[in-house]
Amino acid sequence: MWDHVTELEKALPETFTGLPGAINLNPKEWQHWFSSNKPAPEDAQLPGEWETKCEETLKKMIILRCFRPDRVNFAIKNYVIEGLKQQEFI
Repeated sequence: MWDHVTELEKALPETFTGLPGAINLNPKEWQHWFSSNKPAPEDAQLPGEWETKCEETLKKMIILRCFRPDRVNFAIKNYVIEGLKQQEFI
Protein backbone atom coordinates (compact mmCIF):
# COMPACT_ATOMS: atom_id res chain seq x y z
CA MET A 1 0.00 0.00 0.00
CA TRP A 2 2.67 2.50 1.00
CA ASP A 3 4.55 2.00 -2.26
CA HIS A 4 1.39 2.93 -4.16
CA VAL A 5 1.00 6.14 -2.14
CA THR A 6 4.60 7.27 -2.63
CA GLU A 7 4.55 6.41 -6.34
CA LEU A 8 1.30 8.34 -6.73
CA GLU A 9 2.95 11.42 -5.29
CA LYS A 10 5.84 11.04 -7.76
CA ALA A 11 3.64 10.30 -10.78
CA LEU A 12 1.06 13.07 -10.26
CA PRO A 13 2.73 15.71 -8.06
CA GLU A 14 0.36 18.50 -9.11
CA THR A 15 -2.44 16.77 -7.22
CA PHE A 16 -0.89 14.33 -4.76
CA THR A 17 2.15 16.15 -3.36
CA GLY A 18 2.04 15.81 0.42
CA LEU A 19 -0.20 12.75 0.55
CA PRO A 20 2.37 10.51 2.30
CA GLY A 21 3.06 13.28 4.82
CA ALA A 22 -0.65 13.78 5.49
CA ILE A 23 -1.03 10.06 6.15
CA ASN A 24 1.95 10.09 8.53
CA LEU A 25 0.50 13.05 10.44
CA ASN A 26 -2.97 11.51 10.85
CA PRO A 27 -2.65 7.72 10.56
CA LYS A 28 -5.72 7.01 12.72
CA GLU A 29 -7.92 9.27 10.61
CA TRP A 30 -6.73 7.57 7.40
CA GLN A 31 -7.13 4.11 8.90
CA HIS A 32 -10.65 4.97 9.96
CA TRP A 33 -11.40 6.13 6.40
CA PHE A 34 -10.08 3.08 4.57
CA SER A 35 -11.43 0.54 7.04
CA SER A 36 -14.91 2.05 7.34
CA ASN A 37 -17.97 0.09 6.33
CA LYS A 38 -20.65 2.73 6.85
CA PRO A 39 -20.15 4.72 4.79
CA ALA A 40 -17.94 2.62 2.58
CA PRO A 41 -14.58 4.26 1.75
CA GLU A 42 -15.68 5.12 -1.80
CA ASP A 43 -18.63 7.06 -0.34
CA ALA A 44 -16.88 8.59 2.67
CA GLN A 45 -15.06 11.90 2.73
CA LEU A 46 -11.28 11.74 2.49
CA PRO A 47 -9.46 12.80 5.66
CA GLY A 48 -8.39 16.39 6.20
CA GLU A 49 -7.78 18.68 3.25
CA TRP A 50 -7.76 15.77 0.82
CA GLU A 51 -11.51 15.88 0.35
CA THR A 52 -11.08 19.39 -1.04
CA LYS A 53 -7.94 18.58 -3.02
CA CYS A 54 -9.66 15.61 -4.63
CA GLU A 55 -13.11 16.95 -5.33
CA GLU A 56 -13.17 15.13 -8.65
CA THR A 57 -14.41 11.57 -8.31
CA LEU A 58 -11.58 10.21 -10.45
CA LYS A 59 -8.94 11.60 -8.09
CA LYS A 60 -10.71 10.04 -5.13
CA MET A 61 -10.79 6.72 -6.99
CA ILE A 62 -7.04 6.93 -7.50
CA ILE A 63 -6.48 7.32 -3.76
CA LEU A 64 -8.99 4.56 -3.04
CA ARG A 65 -7.05 2.22 -5.33
CA CYS A 66 -3.93 2.74 -3.20
CA PHE A 67 -5.68 1.67 -0.02
CA ARG A 68 -8.63 -0.52 -1.02
CA PRO A 69 -8.31 -2.05 -4.49
CA ASP A 70 -11.21 -4.33 -3.53
CA ARG A 71 -13.53 -1.27 -3.46
CA VAL A 72 -12.53 0.20 -6.83
CA ASN A 73 -15.32 -1.58 -8.74
CA PHE A 74 -17.90 0.06 -6.46
CA ALA A 75 -16.24 3.44 -6.98
CA ILE A 76 -16.29 2.93 -10.75
CA LYS A 77 -20.00 2.18 -10.58
CA ASN A 78 -20.56 5.42 -8.64
CA TYR A 79 -18.42 7.30 -11.17
CA VAL A 80 -20.49 6.01 -14.08
CA ILE A 81 -23.76 6.77 -12.29
CA GLU A 82 -22.53 10.29 -11.55
CA GLY A 83 -21.52 10.73 -15.18
CA LEU A 84 -24.78 9.43 -16.59
CA LYS A 85 -26.95 10.93 -13.83
CA GLN A 86 -29.11 7.80 -14.07
CA GLN A 87 -28.94 4.36 -12.54
CA GLU A 88 -31.05 2.56 -15.11
CA PHE A 89 -28.04 1.64 -17.24
CA ILE A 90 -26.08 0.04 -14.40
